[in-house]
Amino acid sequence: MERKVKVLHIALVLSGVETYIRLVAANIDEAKFELIILRDNEQNQLPITYKSGRVVKTYTLDFERDIRLLKDTKLLGQALKIVKAESPDIIHCHSAKSGITGRTIGAILQIPAFYTPHAFSFLSAGNSLKSFVFKSLERLYSYTNSYVIACSESEGRRAVQDAHYPQERTFVINNSLPRPSQEPVFDNTSNYICTVGRPSYQKNTLYLLQAFREIHKALPALKLYMLGVGHYSPDLEKAKEFIAANNLEHVVRFFEWTSREETLSILSHSLLYISLSRYEGLSYAVLEAMSLGKPCILSDVDGNKDCVADQNSGLLIDIDLPAQESAAAIIDLLRNRDKVTEMGKGAYNEFLRHFIIDKNIQALESLYLQYAK
Repeated sequence: MERKVKVLHIALVLSGVETYIRLVAANIDEAKFELIILRDNEQNQLPITYKSGRVVKTYTLDFERDIRLLKDTKLLGQALKIVKAESPDIIHCHSAKSGITGRTIGAILQIPAFYTPHAFSFLSAGNSLKSFVFKSLERLYSYTNSYVIACSESEGRRAVQDAHYPQERTFVINNSLPRPSQEPVFDNTSNYICTVGRPSYQKNTLYLLQAFREIHKALPALKLYMLGVGHYSPDLEKAKEFIAANNLEHVVRFFEWTSREETLSILSHSLLYISLSRYEGLSYAVLEAMSLGKPCILSDVDGNKDCVADQNSGLLIDIDLPAQESAAAIIDLLRNRDKVTEMGKGAYNEFLRHFIIDKNIQALESLYLQYAK
């Protein structure tokens, strides 16, 4: 029997990264590839499995999102021992912190390392000094034996233009989902719109609420459902204070946690999906909404603009404008329910053209086979 290609993923298995790895495991050719996961020690997550149901071999270390130099150095040594013992053909690392770990180990052990940023860290820096430091780190690692697998076209451009990865070592494979089992029902009668994600700097939650305040003035019966808020979110208290100060408690509803089935059910009965985040890799929540035939109102930023064709499958909003101006364009759409339906059909067709996993998993498998040591 032909030897399987061994691919070791290094990641904090959270949010979109978790979805990515679970989808890869469930859709990759199990006869050709053996996956290993080196991850954080979060206790409450279900095992990651192949399509057959077999559990993917997993190691855990005390990885954290924040930088702690002494602890991170110790963890790097522990991770190095695990990778050396497993001797994978490929390392595939995800997001900034694990990206540094994986590419460092790849350089030391001379193992090809693929890196998927899921939105580059310098986009979240918040100030010019941090942005410079994070960008300089990315540029440093562009000189190693590593490759970028961007999860969207705009992330691929960032890799070349900002992180200085050579074009020939930069690949784009869109985040994607399984083909829907049935066509969506294009219903424009709902009285609520949806967003998914923890209130935070990235999700630009206060700006979204400012825009919704204006929408509520024009359309007082419309509600905003905020899913995936979690038990702790950086800007949750600020969001609650804003809602209370503007008397929006009866029209804004938080969902701390819902199962995937519940989330999809709520999304499927919504009028449309909205996210005015500051940056994205390529949001799985947006893809889920598109697969359900929901038009998407999104900020005109990396990741989002790879999903939506403005005025065809949704709206792209300039979040540098005052929230009141952004709200005006959204109100115009919400008042035209026939346009909502047409955009929903456009979103579904865009999803079928670009974001089905069957094609994209083949592209990933081809890269693994091509660069395996």
